[in-house]
Amino acid sequence: LQNVNLIRDNPLAAMKMADDEFKGEEMKKFRDTNNREKQHVWLEKYHMGWLSKTIGWLTFKGPIREDAMMETAILEKTIIKLGSLLALGFGEAGASIVADNMQGLDSAGVNAMVPGRRVDCIIGSACIRDFSTATEVLQGKVMTFVNQIAEIVHGLVCEFHGAPNKNSGDRFLLIWRLGSLNSQQQMRLADMAMVSCIRILGCAHSNRTLADYRTHPGLIQRLGANCRVNLSFGLHRGWAIEGAVGSEFKIDASYLSPNVSIAESLEHATKVYTVSMLVSQDCVSLCSKVLARQCRLIDKVTMKGSKLPLSLFVYDVETQRMPVREYSNHLEWNVRQRFKARQLFEVEKTRKWASDVNIVQDFVIQSDDVKLMRKVYTTDFQQLFNMGYQNYSEGEWRVARRLLKETQDMLGFQDGPSTALLNFMETYHFEAPPKWMGVRDIL
Repeated sequence: LQNVNLIRDNPLAAMKMADDEFKGEEMKKFRDTNNREKQHVWLEKYHMGWLSKTIGWLTFKGPIREDAMMETAILEKTIIKLGSLLALGFGEAGASIVADNMQGLDSAGVNAMVPGRRVDCIIGSACIRDFSTATEVLQGKVMTFVNQIAEIVHGLVCEFHGAPNKNSGDRFLLIWRLGSLNSQQQMRLADMAMVSCIRILGCAHSNRTLADYRTHPGLIQRLGANCRVNLSFGLHRGWAIEGAVGSEFKIDASYLSPNVSIAESLEHATKVYTVSMLVSQDCVSLCSKVLARQCRLIDKVTMKGSKLPLSLFVYDVETQRMPVREYSNHLEWNVRQRFKARQLFEVEKTRKWASDVNIVQDFVIQSDDVKLMRKVYTTDFQQLFNMGYQNYSEGEWRVARRLLKETQDMLGFQDGPSTALLNFMETYHFEAPPKWMGVRDIL
């Protein structure tokens, strides 16, 4: 009953209960095996090894039948498994739906359509590039393809205290709930949101499994010789309504808000600027100064879902430089290995909130992968682009053209934001409109 009450109050606790239950089972198996080994060693020491098989035969009770177990034990394991499946299926957004229904003990009826609640959060939208082409080429294997990417996305988002929500084909909705956190904790969580997206990009391009798709004949034919698995991100901070979306026949626990639309629009805009990640001013201003300084202001736009113009920032990374990681051994991925992985994962996740851990210093500045991805973005490039953008914003488009033409090819490849601003100014023949306020429509 204690476990049932705990799941009723917090459905997400069922996952930990399942791990604790498995840990207890493994410890019991270890003790039994250890006792038999000690017994065998003792008998061999006194030259009575022949008794070992006899004792084993006498004490063997045969396989334990499930129906011979105590009914309460069977019921407890079933409840824990059901709770774990609910936690996996509904996630953090659905925890309140499950908890509200479990509280009502006067009836067995279920009311899935509970009222939504407003939450303050950082909203992330991630998208798999060229997904429609991958679907046509991979056919039935596209589910494996999506799940391999989801393992990286979900794992790193959860490790950095986020919550993966819905996945609609090529798109992932990611949430970091600010809730009742103080200003310092909110800043830390904002840093973790950005860092998780940066690390996802690094892992997606260094992962051996995903790298194998670069040699897929069908993908090469459709996307070219340099095809690779790639993702893009949009990050925004704002409110959202958390609750059940659907009907009495089927519900999804999700988030609805104009801010969700803004995050998706930011991700769409990554294609306009040819970048991997766009972050709004609202999100950047919440981050620590060290991380915010590494973001580049590239435009100010009006966007669907936002009443006010949005300043767009990019966190520059060049993912083509990432080497593919090779692993010397391949683990047999079974229940025991999954349990070990979850234990290590929880330790790492808990460590992220420790006061002696500096998120930006430990996972960005000192990260070899991030250093490699940002190597080409020198201080000279940053300063020159900032000057060009400043002239663009103030309507000095002739000067902006000269500066941005220089930054366009300064990296050894075309800089996406420089190209996007030049293309926009070219439509006006590099003369700012009379009422130019430094803001343009984009989507």
